[in-house]
Amino acid sequence: MELLKFWISLFFGVILCNILPAQNTLSGKVTDEAGNPLISATIYVSELKTGTTTDLDGRYQLSHLPTTKLRLQVSYIGYGTQTKTVEVNGKMSLDFSLSETHIEAEEIVVTGLSATQNKRRNPVSIDILKKDFLLKSAGSNLIDGLTKVPGVSSISTGPGISKPLIRGLGSNRVLVVQDGIRQEGQQWGDEHGVEIDEFSVNRVEIFRGPASLMYGSYGLGGVLSFESPHPVEEGTVKANFLSSYHTNNRQQGYSLFAATNINGWNGYLRGSYIRAGDFRNSFDGKVFNSSFDEHNFSGMTGVNRKWGYSHIHFSLFHQEPDLTEGDRNTDGTFSTDSAPFQIVVHRKVSWNSNLLLKNSSIKMILGFQNNLRREFEEPGKPNLFFDLKTFNYDLKYYLFERKNWEYTFGINGMVQNNTNRAVEVLVPDYDLHDEGTFAYAKRSWDKLEFSAGLRYDHRNIQARKLLEAGNEIRFNAFNRNFSNVTGSVGLSWLPSKKVVVKFNLARGFRSPNIAELASNGVHEGTFRYEIGNADLTAESNVELDGGIEYNSQHVSLHLNPFYNFIDNYIFLEKLSASSGGDSLRIERGEPFSAFKFVQGQARLYGGEFTVDVHPHPLDWLHFENTFSLVLAQQRNSTNKHLPFIPAPKYHVELRTAFTQKGKFWENLFVETDVDYHFAQNRILSQNDFETPTPHYGLWNASLGFDWVGKNGQKVATFFFSGQNLLDKGYQDHLNRLKFAPENLATGRVGVFNLGRNFVLKLVLPVEWRIPKKK
Repeated sequence: MELLKFWISLFFGVILCNILPAQNTLSGKVTDEAGNPLISATIYVSELKTGTTTDLDGRYQLSHLPTTKLRLQVSYIGYGTQTKTVEVNGKMSLDFSLSETHIEAEEIVVTGLSATQNKRRNPVSIDILKKDFLLKSAGSNLIDGLTKVPGVSSISTGPGISKPLIRGLGSNRVLVVQDGIRQEGQQWGDEHGVEIDEFSVNRVEIFRGPASLMYGSYGLGGVLSFESPHPVEEGTVKANFLSSYHTNNRQQGYSLFAATNINGWNGYLRGSYIRAGDFRNSFDGKVFNSSFDEHNFSGMTGVNRKWGYSHIHFSLFHQEPDLTEGDRNTDGTFSTDSAPFQIVVHRKVSWNSNLLLKNSSIKMILGFQNNLRREFEEPGKPNLFFDLKTFNYDLKYYLFERKNWEYTFGINGMVQNNTNRAVEVLVPDYDLHDEGTFAYAKRSWDKLEFSAGLRYDHRNIQARKLLEAGNEIRFNAFNRNFSNVTGSVGLSWLPSKKVVVKFNLARGFRSPNIAELASNGVHEGTFRYEIGNADLTAESNVELDGGIEYNSQHVSLHLNPFYNFIDNYIFLEKLSASSGGDSLRIERGEPFSAFKFVQGQARLYGGEFTVDVHPHPLDWLHFENTFSLVLAQQRNSTNKHLPFIPAPKYHVELRTAFTQKGKFWENLFVETDVDYHFAQNRILSQNDFETPTPHYGLWNASLGFDWVGKNGQKVATFFFSGQNLLDKGYQDHLNRLKFAPENLATGRVGVFNLGRNFVLKLVLPVEWRIPKKK
């Protein structure tokens, strides 16, 4: 903590000194290849979190810039993004010429390891999703909307709760980060979703493979990094209203957003509300107790100056999901004797600042979050009540290019406390301390990019003893320490403008979580009694990632294989009784099958393969094919397979996209696709822990466009989609409700996934400029 205090003092000291020189400006013009001006093209500077748009002549101007190196990103819908590094000094001019393409190879990535990186040159496998991708999504929640991305899947407990998996790894092996702060909300629970308002997300970066170098323990499988809206252009006020409707469960969503920027002082507010009824499918009809209700509030306030920026983000997430148990009457109808539900509240505030020096920068993030999770068997007092408080800190020093080398040094960690506030408990009260430090270097050549990093982490977790009535021990006290060294080395080779070859070798680390160490009870919605293991050791892995990208005028091809070896892999094993059959535990007067956390050696391998055909001159037409595969095995064990691994998936899509303007529309797209999920028979079958899942295919279609007025201004944006158009009855292999009780009337086990669903989304934007004082 002394080191943390030193960095904070240094940060404020430099700001007060205001050592950067006077104001600089950068101006220019953005055109297409024919020299025609591109109106409302976006120019963005990630180091400053500021930007502007071009006027009717395609011209732009950025003022109040520091004397330092900045990376500009210029983008326009239907055109390839272009990035340039500029050493700003005085009044400068820089023009951009963009080419029509739908391939965003030059997108800037904000990894946290370097100030900015180019996606195409980065050795790590990364996908970047913009706001329009999220709006096109017909998912019932934020995570479901990302499963279209190769290698990404989700464990679901009805439409309101989904947890992300990347290449077969999820829960505490995949980090969820928002605006640089890792989300901490009891994510070890299978029926615990991600407490982030889906309407508040402006951009998503998906990192496949170990990300421990960036964020420490828990980044074993990858990272989902969500970004909130950036400050709007200076001198403007922007607002929009977004609404959505899902026909299957009558899900309604509304979100109101307003933002302004006056002389660098900027901020925004967003309020959202979602309400959904019980969902339906062709086998179960209306699924009892599957509705949810959600309302959220978030915002930001801060300042952008020539020295950088300083922003305060805040959010309040409130969700009340019902938990389907799937109990049936003898006639096959759902039993209404029990209707458990949760009330989840997540409060978060963070301070995010970046101080730009002449050839370096200092970035600091401090955050506090409080997760309150209550679970009820019936209205009244909660049966379970977790109160989790977390303080996060992250400090980095970026040293910009020196002889083509860039360096980053940093420390980050968290202090955490969990308290049970109900009579029933599943995990003990505990305190946790994380601290880590790392160093990272990147070297660029004309056709090569090399990166390497090293990190050390230490975690201490102290659990408190708990006695029940009659002095029976529910939890024993323990004090465990975990530490490890992790690192990565990667190389990208660009033999031509069309081809990129990537290689990355990384070592990750994950400490066991509190549930794995000390669980003792039934968690609502899991259908099992979980028993922790205080003797567990930390997981560590070595993953080898490769990549070949080929982008031509007619075809784009991406191949991303991986091989992941995990030592001391932690998983649940179903226990059997000495007399045969399941080992049962009694909880709340009912018997539950018992499961215990154990460890073994695991390997996961597979990859993603994508071919996108867009024949010139028909650049508006795309025929995309994607195949994702994860194979997972236990080594040195009679239990050959690992549990909860997604089935192989083939996605085929025919898409048209027109950037040309019609009389009343622009940015029109129409697409149809089929998701084919292969049968998953590679399961952990011991003691009937897991059941195989048959193959199935889903047909979907969607369209959207911007409605423009007579003056060319955007009036509204429409999105319409149909999911599972043939109303296929199916169970996804990662659907937790497939383990619900048998329907005695039909012989089918568990609850099936969402049936046919139509989704309509409408966005109404408003913008006006603040008159300048004469």
